[in-house]
Amino acid sequence: MFWKPFLSLLLAGMLGAPGAAQPIQTKNIKITVLLRSMSGPENILMKNGAEAAANELGVSVDILGPIPGISPDAYSQKRAQLDMFQNKISAGCDVICVDPLDAEAAIPLMDQSALSKIPVLTIQHDIEHANKLSFLGMDAQAARPGGEYAATLSKKAVILRNADDSVQDIAESGFRAGLEGGGAQVLGVLAADGEPAQAVRTLLETYPDAGVLCVASDSLAIAAQREMARLGRGIPVIGFGCAPEALELVRDRTLAAMVVPEFYDTGALSVQLAVQAAMGRPIEKRIVPGAVLATHENAAGLLSNPHYNPGL
Repeated sequence: MFWKPFLSLLLAGMLGAPGAAQPIQTKNIKITVLLRSMSGPENILMKNGAEAAANELGVSVDILGPIPGISPDAYSQKRAQLDMFQNKISAGCDVICVDPLDAEAAIPLMDQSALSKIPVLTIQHDIEHANKLSFLGMDAQAARPGGEYAATLSKKAVILRNADDSVQDIAESGFRAGLEGGGAQVLGVLAADGEPAQAVRTLLETYPDAGVLCVASDSLAIAAQREMARLGRGIPVIGFGCAPEALELVRDRTLAAMVVPEFYDTGALSVQLAVQAAMGRPIEKRIVPGAVLATHENAAGLLSNPHYNPGL
């Protein structure tokens, strides 16, 4: 976790601003954090982190996102988020931080935000746009510790993922880098396509020598482990995500490990960087939050930590 040290540096910069006789007041800074959803563990952790940083810095933060019960399908969720984005540009604020559901559809809104002189910081999922302030999200090394750990369990691995997801692209790249760096062979990459049980059966038929399975999401890792257990197979499963149920399974030695991204830090950093931008100070074009490898030894501690367990 590095948001607290970052916050200390930011506050020190505010207090020590050239020509500033008193601390710079932040109470009039208005920030919008636009999440992909108001549910799901990663979104709740980002929301909690954003609120904590806003309280520390004394800024106003409006955290929004589609609500699944109101926007029940993928199309309506994308439309709802785009409408929220549009409304915030029209109403005005100092900085918008957005984790876009539809990056391509958001490009015209980025044009509008530029005309309105509202900087936009993208979170988790990027938007390719010349006027983007910065991108705060994982890099291709995020899941590397999971791949390195998997390589200690077996030198023959398979990666399981869902298609068309940029975060799972990152998870796959990190797992592959860690596996290969640890001397393991990636036998293949399988797409679950909404059918994890079938994907596991295909895995066992296609790669009978597989000794470890790296999975690019927490829910998919849980489903894969359940199917392994149903079939009486003991291939260890390593996942990627922050679902408390997955951490509980790691604690209980049912899942071998989980790579847990620092979603709380991501939310906190989004607000901190937004404040820095609102004050007219430069920020890096890319900021990479960290991740922690959860194993049986530390899973219980992570479950008791509100930075990793959204239920606390």
